Amino acid sequence: MTTQSVAPIAGGESAIVVAALELSLKSWLVGISTSDRPKVVHRQVAGGDLRGLLAVLGEAAAQAERRCGRPAAVHVCFEAGRDGHWLHRALTAAGHAVTEIDPASIEVNRRRRRAKTDRIDLDRLVRVQWSLLRGEADVCRVVRVPSEAEEDAKRLHRERAQLVAERNGHVHRVKALLHLHGVRDVQPLRGDRLERLAALRDWAGRPLPRNLAAELARLCQRLALVLSMIATVEAARDALLAADAAPDPAANPAANPAADPAADAANGPAPGA
Repeated sequence: MTTQSVAPIAGGESAIVVAALELSLKSWLVGISTSDRPKVVHRQVAGGDLRGLLAVLGEAAAQAERRCGRPAAVHVCFEAGRDGHWLHRALTAAGHAVTEIDPASIEVNRRRRRAKTDRIDLDRLVRVQWSLLRGEADVCRVVRVPSEAEEDAKRLHRERAQLVAERNGHVHRVKALLHLHGVRDVQPLRGDRLERLAALRDWAGRPLPRNLAAELARLCQRLALVLSMIATVEAARDALLAADAAPDPAANPAANPAADPAADAANGPAPGA
């Protein structure tokens, strides 16, 4: 998770509306504080209801503008989590200033037991956002939100990591089941795994029990599927790397004389022109 710095805003130019979000699957809690009314007011919308959230923010901005007689600037903050970065992009596209905060970076008082509720967390986020607006950069770490293209470029790497973990899990499971019957030195990653499995014998030289052999066969089938997926992902990754490493003729006119007007002028007109 990368972070970025936040510059303090200039005061007096507009009414300031700070909105902190506590996101969950069922509901989104919104804590709102304004420059003229710092006490936090709580609102709630259904989880994932972007339109409802924008309506709450728009209403808070309109009320602040009426009270202060100045345009209102809305600053929204929330902790990075399962929703990823889409909400940051959606609120930014709506014209709001958005801060995504690393939840592990917010300081807490460890000298006493502290209550833990969504509303308390919401009020704490509001205070953190006000501190950031005052220029107190050390109050938390702000997440640098990547572009959608940057985020998508990481998908192959993340998918491969997940598939490799699944592969290792299947291999360990096969070995663990065989160890229960005194069978060691098995290599489930070999291409002839099913044939070798049929020839295995337990500690007493007997064939493996029927249900165990069936379970191991299914595990090997799942392992083969995962290995095939890893190969597909790695091929797609290698193709992208090769495309990125290929030279761009448009960026190097010397490698393509036909596209170089200076070379055409130096060589003179073509014969028969």
